[in-house]
Amino acid sequence: MIEFTDPKTKQPPSTNVLNSAEYGMALPNLGSTIESVVKRGTRFAVCDMATHFFAAQVAMMSGGSADAVYKELVGNLIPNSHMVAAGVVAVNRSQSTAIRF
Repeated sequence: MIEFTDPKTKQPPSTNVLNSAEYGMALPNLGSTIESVVKRGTRFAVCDMATHFFAAQVAMMSGGSADAVYKELVGNLIPNSHMVAAGVVAVNRSQSTAIRF
């Protein structure tokens, strides 16, 4: 579905390279890590609908169970994240209640 390789090994990553400061400017996150933005108070909303869709796609490609893939995805969320029913609705609500300067 998505082709992404570790910039150092040119192989599929075996860890979350987006949470490693060692890669610096070699990644699209330009050295920002999940840990660094969580420390600044970032909270992540994960779309349940998209996660179910992604789990079904992975299961179809791997011959696995969509339910098992979904449970593994949810069980391995990044820090400071939570599931929301629909990501679009969650973003819309968070924008409408944000403090405006």
